[in-house]
Amino acid sequence: MILYLPEIYEDETMYSFLSRSYEKGGYVSQTQAMEEFLKNPKERLEFAFCNDMSKEIVDYLTKNCKWEDMLNNHTLCNYYGRYLDLKQRVKAMQALRELKGNYANLFSITPIRNGTEYLRYCPMCVKENRNKYGETYWNRLHQVPELTVCPKHKCKLLNSTIKKDRHKMHTFNTAENNITNLKFEKGSDLEIKIAEYIRAMVCLPINVYSVIHPGQYLISQMESTKYLSNRGKIIKSSLLYSDMIKFYKDLDRGIQEQWQISKVLHEERINPYEIIQIGLFLNISPEELIKCQLSDKKPEQNFDDRVIEMLQAGKSTYRVAKDLYVSTALINLIRRKHEIPTYTDPRYITKKSENTQEKIVKLRKIWLETVSKYPGYSFTQICETSEYKLQLRWLRRNDYEWTEKHFPQKCKSQVKNKRLEELDKKYFPQMDSIIADYKKTSDGIPKRVTVNAINKFMGLNNRDLYNMKKCSETVKKYEESQEEFWARKILWALSVIEERGGKLGWNSVKNLVHISNMNFYQHKDYFSNKIGKEVIDMISPR
Repeated sequence: MILYLPEIYEDETMYSFLSRSYEKGGYVSQTQAMEEFLKNPKERLEFAFCNDMSKEIVDYLTKNCKWEDMLNNHTLCNYYGRYLDLKQRVKAMQALRELKGNYANLFSITPIRNGTEYLRYCPMCVKENRNKYGETYWNRLHQVPELTVCPKHKCKLLNSTIKKDRHKMHTFNTAENNITNLKFEKGSDLEIKIAEYIRAMVCLPINVYSVIHPGQYLISQMESTKYLSNRGKIIKSSLLYSDMIKFYKDLDRGIQEQWQISKVLHEERINPYEIIQIGLFLNISPEELIKCQLSDKKPEQNFDDRVIEMLQAGKSTYRVAKDLYVSTALINLIRRKHEIPTYTDPRYITKKSENTQEKIVKLRKIWLETVSKYPGYSFTQICETSEYKLQLRWLRRNDYEWTEKHFPQKCKSQVKNKRLEELDKKYFPQMDSIIADYKKTSDGIPKRVTVNAINKFMGLNNRDLYNMKKCSETVKKYEESQEEFWARKILWALSVIEERGGKLGWNSVKNLVHISNMNFYQHKDYFSNKIGKEVIDMISPR
């Protein structure tokens, strides 16, 4: 029976609480304390989480609060569990509530490989604790490996003499008996900023059942920066990596390689410190980074809205393209998509409106006569040939809608048309067998049927098959969407793994199907309907 247990202090680690309980409990040996404190006395002591303690201690700690609150306030579950995917987070938190152990794997903790780690402390916090309680203790927040500065006092943390080796630790050590050095050294501004983020991650509880996507959120926050293309299609990770290395040049932990950034943004890596580094670099506040609340609109939609607003404000296509550093072709594409009238540059309009109308009427006649005079010519070819080049271009600028309706269409080459007709006639009866041959492979890997793929398989010239009407229609009968193809390939992968006697899991399926985690989750409901929810849940990324 345990004779004495002290009160647990604010933000104290469970290890610190047990160490003080041992020191003040009058135990003959640490072995005796281990037998009374822990269900398994031979279990190694936990620094960041909690050992499987006796029911007597758990009941004592929860006499005034819930067990979940105790774990949230005295372990690092908030820090390491915040960005886990939903399934893994629920599993990890359930294991922690039941004190099952194996937390390093369940919380996907990235091991620190930069030498020996020690229990750490803030000299100012030690002084405050001794004045307030008559003793000090091991603060939970200070044990985050990447934290170098106390966010409260802005001073650097100091190493104690206690090695933080969870694979060898079998002894209790109180902070009061192991802290002597109280040297004060202020941290750098960057270290202080990072400390604020880490404190928010550790101290604010997580919603276990929330669905958050830190990678997608970070990408959305790069909108209107040089690290994301205007429409959000391309992430310039090389540039982002280069600038971040310069920004964090004085830090020796966190992101050191470009692949780390790519994996974080594609949600294949959920190291909280690396997420904090990207968030701080992008000037995202700690509160926003914790929520990771995605905007209703994608970067592509926001960019289109900016273009529409600028066009409607009277800016020309050229000016909008120049201001946004994109091509005029893209601006025209957006303008036509949203039916925005073409801007007319006042420099090319006759000052007197009545003269302008008269000129338009006159030039329309010239336009029609010139177009009929050069059948099969494109507008550019007509302007190069006709003497009315300047008049035609003026009319095109000032009467766009009318000229669009009467725009000359360049005729296709008769020779080319005849060749395509002959090819279409030749291959049409064979298309079904050609597609069947294409789908056959020596290794049995499924292949997706597309017009472009069959065009290459037949050895035709570039895009010939697109212009072979009957043949292309036959190919389109066999076409399937990308998600349909992935579903078919997943079924094939499952059969291959079963045939080889391999272990069924996400990595083995991913290596055969070549589908990213993001694409898998985006189409997970579709795969569940096609293949079966139990199977999809079984192979889902952990």
